[in-house]
Amino acid sequence: METDIRFRAFAEKWQIADFDTLTRLYDIHDLEGFLPAYPTEDEKAVLNSLIGTEGADTYGYMDYVKNSHTFELIMQWQERTGNYDGRALFFTE
Repeated sequence: METDIRFRAFAEKWQIADFDTLTRLYDIHDLEGFLPAYPTEDEKAVLNSLIGTEGADTYGYMDYVKNSHTFELIMQWQERTGNYDGRALFFTE
């Protein structure tokens, strides 16, 4: 129940068009932890264009698969936006 509320709040903030794919493929804890709390319009557009991105690992425990997909989504989002801030997985020099 709490996870559903968090997904809905995230989807509203980021203006996610494909809510079903968001909840099916990605981990909300990682999305909240590694993406900006206050995204720009451009950052929102990039994330929406990447919804559906899957990681290389599509077999295993559900949590593992979701984490793999989420990691790939975040990495591609960082590359496209150039946003490697303090909440990012990798930091620039």
